[in-house]
Amino acid sequence: MKSKNTNKSKITEMAKIRLKDLKPNPFRNFEQYPINEEKVKQLQTSMSETGFWENILCRKRDGNIEIAYGHHRLVALRNLFPPDKEITVNVKDLSDEEMVKIMGNENDERYNCLPAVVDETVKSTKEFLEKNPNVARKVLSSEGSEFKRVRIGAPIIAKFLGGNWNLTKVQESLERLKLIEQGIVNPKAVYLFPTAASTVNFAKAVKDFKIEKKFQEIIAKKLVDSKTYGQRTIKETVSTFRPRPEEDTKGDPGWASYSDGQLRKSISLIKKLIKTLGKFMNGLSEVTILEGRTTVEDISEDTLKTFNRSLNYLSDCIRKVSAKIERKEGK
Repeated sequence: MKSKNTNKSKITEMAKIRLKDLKPNPFRNFEQYPINEEKVKQLQTSMSETGFWENILCRKRDGNIEIAYGHHRLVALRNLFPPDKEITVNVKDLSDEEMVKIMGNENDERYNCLPAVVDETVKSTKEFLEKNPNVARKVLSSEGSEFKRVRIGAPIIAKFLGGNWNLTKVQESLERLKLIEQGIVNPKAVYLFPTAASTVNFAKAVKDFKIEKKFQEIIAKKLVDSKTYGQRTIKETVSTFRPRPEEDTKGDPGWASYSDGQLRKSISLIKKLIKTLGKFMNGLSEVTILEGRTTVEDISEDTLKTFNRSLNYLSDCIRKVSAKIERKEGK
């Protein structure tokens, strides 16, 4: 049975296909972006309550039926029904170029541009364009120029995907992928973060402070659990990371004492403050005889008030931290 709906003069055929006969999009990189079991569970619940909307788009290629998108839905269906269960799918004559674009647009719209999804799309697109320079040249020639050699970078990838795939998003993705390929960033750690900005901040921090990959996931989990993704917080957390010495790990070499690192940093700052205040006190004790009277350097009333407020705030913070440590040690 064929519908009369067309897209670019291509007819969509409605076909009954067994679940076990449906193949994934050949450009879907499951190692880069594996199936999210939580999403699958959510889809299973939805299907159980409201049924399945049969709108998966496929193509016939080399005797196989390949889906363009809907991989999580397919896993959910296979969990709910036997392999021989037939579902109705839309079959269209789709080129490789269209399969890549459809996958990219589906990822962008359905999964809110999670960093792992962005990177999976960008990497697959880059590999496709590198293997198909004629497609890349076609993208560039649409601007009225001809190129014999094409460098597959952020501009051409963004232009090829279109939609919300802007230059900045693609550039950030390529940088993450580069750090992952170089072994500097642990993908399991960086993909724990929900936003592109937080992955950029984390990747930069672990690179600058040379944090080993085996420790990065521990730091990332701590940040994600506390829902702190700001550049300053991420940098401070990474910079104060201290792995427990190997002889004290008790079988857990990945233990990280964030609290110990923060206290060490605070101690260093307090020592500097004590030293500075000591010099200041010595300066006040030295008097100068001028025209028969003792003088000291003038201190403005505003500065004095600010100093007293800061001192009270510092004292309060120290008391609270001390009390919290005592409660923790008492447990």
